[in-house]
Amino acid sequence: MDDRFVESILAEYASRPPGENIGILAPRSIHRDTGVPLHSWPLKNGELQATQTSGSMIPLSVFEREGGFIEDLFIDMVDFEFSLRLRRRGYKIVECPNALSFHSPGAPKSHNLCGKLTFTSSNYGPARRYYIHRNTIWIVKTYGKYYPGFSAALLSTRVRDSSKSCLLRRVAFKR
Repeated sequence: MDDRFVESILAEYASRPPGENIGILAPRSIHRDTGVPLHSWPLKNGELQATQTSGSMIPLSVFEREGGFIEDLFIDMVDFEFSLRLRRRGYKIVECPNALSFHSPGAPKSHNLCGKLTFTSSNYGPARRYYIHRNTIWIVKTYGKYYPGFSAALLSTRVRDSSKSCLLRRVAFKR
């Protein structure tokens, strides 16, 4: 987080119209190593479809009315579920562009395959991948009919990530 993180997120909250139904005010997530903004799942109206809740401001009244996180999801997708649940109940998820949060999800690694194909892959272990995929399926089954575009994008992300992982393991086994 940057030095003015808390100040920035509080200023953004104070600048919103009175009575606006804010469920989550999220920082802008930046890749710790590259400085590139991480995918934020934006909507056309400037709000977010879903967000990581790390570093986010969530009004206490939201937790009191809507409940907390679903603990059974454990580590992955718990924040996306919370985001989608709040959106279904009419809350807005807003990104605060001046509050920066730095992440390095999955410890990404660059690969050069046969000198021609360069790509990055996440570096999660098998147990973490299990939870990511299990919880993605749960999210899609639970919210897919309400958010088909988001669900398709989420599944596409998982398929791409898994394909890269399988490709890298296949190449490693041939060596």
